[in-house]
Amino acid sequence: MNKKAYGRLLLNARSIFFSFLLIISHAHAQKTVGSADSLENLFDGFKAARKLSCGKRAEAIRTGRRILELYAKDE
Repeated sequence: MNKKAYGRLLLNARSIFFSFLLIISHAHAQKTVGSADSLENLFDGFKAARKLSCGKRAEAIRTGRRILELYAKDE
């Protein structure tokens, strides 16, 4: 194998490797669907807890705080 062919092979291998890394990084950035801390699940729990009578809304407050902790930086 000459130097020129080796250089092209190395360049192709690097290109494939970095393309793979870009694809994987987007897949890892996604939140898992259906987890207990997903925004949909937390918001559904919050809506159910806020309909309780005045003295029993502590769960709604805790759920609201959890939503703010996890999703305050989301746009």
